[in-house]
Amino acid sequence: MAYVLLAALTELAHRGSNKGALRTVLGMLLVDGVYLAIVTVPAGGPRSLLGFLIYVHLIAATLQGTWLTGIKLAAWDSI
Repeated sequence: MAYVLLAALTELAHRGSNKGALRTVLGMLLVDGVYLAIVTVPAGGPRSLLGFLIYVHLIAATLQGTWLTGIKLAAWDSI
């Protein structure tokens, strides 16, 4: 529930101001990575059935941003 609230507040801040929009989106991508780690580790890590969510996250971030954003997230997710 806390994640959903944080995502909603971030989206409202993103819509209200174009100035910090890029920082907000990049920050939320890192929060998404932490959330995926919290969800997948108890289920068995990357080899669990939820491991595909990490790949979906990488593909979505790369399509929304740039290939460099995808590389940064791949490095972040591998940690």
